[in-house]
Amino acid sequence: MATPSKLAALLSWCDLNGVRIDPKIEVVCSDAAGIAARSKRGITTIGCPSTLVSIPKSAVLSVRSCTFARCITPVPYGHGAHLALALALYSELLQGQKSRWYGYLQSLPSEIVDIALFWSTYDRNPHVEHVDKEDALLAHAWIKGSEIENCMRDKESGENILEEIDTFYSTVGSPILAQLRLPISLEGFYHAYSLVSSRAFLVDAYHGLAMVPIADAFNHAQENHVHLESDYDVCVICGALDECPHDEDISDANGECLSASIEGQTPQMTGGVRNGQDTCEMVSNSPIPPSAEAFNTYGEGLSNAELLTSYGFILDDNEFDSVRWSLSDLRSLASGLGFGSRRDQSENAFGELLQLWTAIASAWPSFSEWNDSLLVYADDHLSQPSVQSLHLPWNPKTIRFTDKDKPPSSLLARDENAVDLEQYLCLNGDGKLSHHLWLWCALLALQLAGGRDVEVHDIGYLQQLANAQLEQEGMVFGRGGETMSFSDDNDGPTRRPCGVGVEPTKKRVGGDNQSVHDSNNDVAVLLPTIIGVVTALCDLRCHRVERARGMSSEELGQLLDKMPFEMRRTRMVITQVVVERSILESCMSTWKELEDVK
Repeated sequence: MATPSKLAALLSWCDLNGVRIDPKIEVVCSDAAGIAARSKRGITTIGCPSTLVSIPKSAVLSVRSCTFARCITPVPYGHGAHLALALALYSELLQGQKSRWYGYLQSLPSEIVDIALFWSTYDRNPHVEHVDKEDALLAHAWIKGSEIENCMRDKESGENILEEIDTFYSTVGSPILAQLRLPISLEGFYHAYSLVSSRAFLVDAYHGLAMVPIADAFNHAQENHVHLESDYDVCVICGALDECPHDEDISDANGECLSASIEGQTPQMTGGVRNGQDTCEMVSNSPIPPSAEAFNTYGEGLSNAELLTSYGFILDDNEFDSVRWSLSDLRSLASGLGFGSRRDQSENAFGELLQLWTAIASAWPSFSEWNDSLLVYADDHLSQPSVQSLHLPWNPKTIRFTDKDKPPSSLLARDENAVDLEQYLCLNGDGKLSHHLWLWCALLALQLAGGRDVEVHDIGYLQQLANAQLEQEGMVFGRGGETMSFSDDNDGPTRRPCGVGVEPTKKRVGGDNQSVHDSNNDVAVLLPTIIGVVTALCDLRCHRVERARGMSSEELGQLLDKMPFEMRRTRMVITQVVVERSILESCMSTWKELEDVK
């Protein structure tokens, strides 16, 4: 917990290092959050945009600026960036008062931040109280099979993040830190990693992920007041904002300065220059009344599972809660429904179906008519995936391809432009399938209903199937059987020429030659099959949480009510398990209503 003396040391360090804080706000000690930023009493409401804090980039702590900058390889994106910054931060923490960031570092939590990622390690941590160990270990047991566990996997490799941390420390971190000739420990590295997880910002193409003093004093809320602004496009070699000697050396064929980019993570706007210094700035985006805490957002659209994993807390009624499926989940579903077991299907039928789904999803990324659906949503908020950018987190232990059937290498690219597959394969908080998950279920249903041939350019038939479902929804949910027709909008997804964005190959899935085009009989057969696939998908997920198997939603709620309040970690996890079960059961119930129509 921060103390007045630690806060005073922090503010003194900020003054010496050029960090400027608007006199209308103050940084204060907070029992709940350690340190917080508040507007002062008696001021007028702070308007927007207003620069509340200005931090010279020379004051940020990054892999580029730390003591061991020459020893730590900068990583521009992904989990590797978190690991590298954790190593940089730990090296400075170990140096104590000798670190030039000491005034800032001494204000940070001195123990591992209580994030779900590290709860399984509490049994071997001597600094954790017995009641906290009991709570943490029980909470971790409830995490298994939940959406929180999904968040504990590296989105690039699919591996367990904690295992990656341990491996990085033993193979990379420990040898570098040994140069300090100071006592080091894995728990100390966990501490540094937890600070990075809960506090770091993406600054620019040079510093990458970094610790930004005072910016991390603003706590999280969905209805936030401020955000970080920074000029992202700087020289990747020296960090210069303006022209520098490296411009010519690192220019591409078009003469443009190369800089790393992380899609979806770049600062919202540009920062500024003060007295010739490039700066990061905390800027208001909504009015801040007098004597009120000013909140930042740790990321747009974070679910409670993500917040608990990386920050250690959850929000009441988080609108971004969802249930996501991985590639291995889809394989388990397909196998459980008997897909791939027919003699006329190749041993790599799942891989072929996955290739087909990827190609069609690239050509048909959304469907505006889903805006009228109670079962599916349109994915309009997502960037359009392409065959070149769709990121598939392969796990070779669960998915096997021959070289001939393996998807193109561009699908497997580990780069900053890759797209996380699981954000496309999910239920939202209302229990609606994403368009892409519906597409997967529809393609799988086609196979289960008879192994019909489907080609990449068969989008028109799939649109026909979607509209037939919408028509049936209208009859069930009170729209009087209004027929859904194709959109007349020139730029609507249903008007897009088939095969846009992909080569119209003749790749087929399945073995027989029955045509699916313009077949009303197929639609009548496939809707019940799709319903069966969706129900199986949700039911499989309901049984994945080991601790909740065999328990009804009512029993889960009763268990939560009886859980002591001091077991706060376990209570948070069970709360999320209940939310997840509610989303899944809502989905199954609504689809069941559609199935009951004769």
